[in-house]
Amino acid sequence: MNKTFVLLVIALLSLAFSNDLYPQKRSFTGKVIYKINLDYTGLPDEARAMMPTTVTTYIGNEKVKTEIATMMGDQQTILDLNEKSHTTLMDVMGQKLAIKDSYEELMKQMNDFPEFRIEITNETMEIAGLDCKKVLIKKVSPDGKESIDGHAWFTDKFKLNPAFNFNNPTFKDLNGLLMDYEMMTGNNMKMKLTAVEVNSQKIKDSEFEIPSEYKFVTRQELSRIIGF
Repeated sequence: MNKTFVLLVIALLSLAFSNDLYPQKRSFTGKVIYKINLDYTGLPDEARAMMPTTVTTYIGNEKVKTEIATMMGDQQTILDLNEKSHTTLMDVMGQKLAIKDSYEELMKQMNDFPEFRIEITNETMEIAGLDCKKVLIKKVSPDGKESIDGHAWFTDKFKLNPAFNFNNPTFKDLNGLLMDYEMMTGNNMKMKLTAVEVNSQKIKDSEFEIPSEYKFVTRQELSRIIGF
């Protein structure tokens, strides 16, 4: 399997979204579909053909599942908002593998990221039929200085679980659903995700169950399997 493809899938499967919104609003459950746009500079044609084009997120009251359809099969992540854990399900080298990160492990991983702050602006735009606000992303240097590192768009029209984005190092303080944003995926590739469909609907509990055929492994075991 192409290593660039695996890195991209792992990056995509780290996605989650935001925090608690307005108490007077009814809790949102439903499905969000994002279109993926990748900066393919220097990417071989073989790897380019393997890249996914959409990400689908299923939002429940207590769990969130992100699903990516690839040539290798569906790759998924399940975020348990009660215990604040993150389980990644991957179909790799013909094997169905699962990796579970506890809250402590996730916080340790976040310590390796730079510090970010966000600033909500008055600029608005409609995305997927929803009014969205622009947010500036500010990177904080070790001496406390801030510099603009990008921007994103979000909507605050829904009430979400308070832990909805607890493990997102950039947007952990954003009170809303991300609708358009960018992220680096490794190998100097930049990925942009834009919501194209947001559906309010009940999501069955079975959608968040981990299939019995998946074998739990550590990240070290995964590295050996895929040859990193």
